[in-house]
Amino acid sequence: MLLFIYCSWDEPDSVVHCLVPASRLDRVISGLADAGYDEGPQPSAEFLASEGDRLELAFHGNIRLDDQRPLSTVWLVFHAHRDVETRFQLIPVDR
Repeated sequence: MLLFIYCSWDEPDSVVHCLVPASRLDRVISGLADAGYDEGPQPSAEFLASEGDRLELAFHGNIRLDDQRPLSTVWLVFHAHRDVETRFQLIPVDR
């Protein structure tokens, strides 16, 4: 599995997070590019995940999720037969 985050050049606070098998990475990135997402760090190193594994995506430092949750954390549950994708907004903590 690979984990990566992309954002839109036009809307850098609009972010999509994906957890996909390495074999589908190019197809997923192409689809995100078609949807306007074009910036992001390199995907993570490949790692193993089992059906139902919970993964925590946490933000710290100067960014947090743009919602009312007290913690800046997104929980994801891995499913082998579908890509895991989460879209959210980010805001700076201290401009």
